[in-house]
Amino acid sequence: MSAVPRVYREPLDIEVRLHELGLRLDVVQDVRLSGRVGWATCTENDPPGHAGMHRYAVMTRELRNILMPEGWLKTDISNHSMILSPDRSVAIVVASGNELTGSGDEQHSPSTKYPKGPLTAAAVDQNRQQLDLFPEMLPIGPTEETLTWVLLVRYGAEGDRAELSLPSRIDDDGWISDWRERIILPVIAWDGGGAGARRRVPEPLPDFDIDVIRRTS
Repeated sequence: MSAVPRVYREPLDIEVRLHELGLRLDVVQDVRLSGRVGWATCTENDPPGHAGMHRYAVMTRELRNILMPEGWLKTDISNHSMILSPDRSVAIVVASGNELTGSGDEQHSPSTKYPKGPLTAAAVDQNRQQLDLFPEMLPIGPTEETLTWVLLVRYGAEGDRAELSLPSRIDDDGWISDWRERIILPVIAWDGGGAGARRRVPEPLPDFDIDVIRRTS
């Protein structure tokens, strides 16, 4: 049986945990909003799947625009894009989640909306090996090992939900549904008007496989 993840849902707990990762809530929320605005610029005449691809690209770009001036590093090795913390202990990638994304349910964890490939499996396996070394607390200080966090997003008629979560295992079919930590982010509601409030629900993000390369000092 999978271990129950540690869930952060109270505002102060969310702020503190993000700070430990070198992040701020306003940064993550701005990234989510940029994805919504990027999606809203697309039209019914765009090619199928373009809105999801564009939203992914905009969110990745915004993460980099905000965090790189603070010392974070971008990498596009093998055309797989992510951003690394200055000490390379934390990597962040973006993916679509299922209906449990952002729910804060401690007994029923979300999963990725699509199965992932071998590159993501290798990254999650590296997470697992690191987490097994530190069963009580995760290593937050400088380390040569990278822990890959997923900014998991889910769009629905009521708004969008998201969480920044640390996967611990991936099953043989490529689904990530086991998490060591889940930082539940505030819901961004659809307000019924403006560029970011289109009538149809945004398309899911495309399924990107992410390679994590171990850096040497």
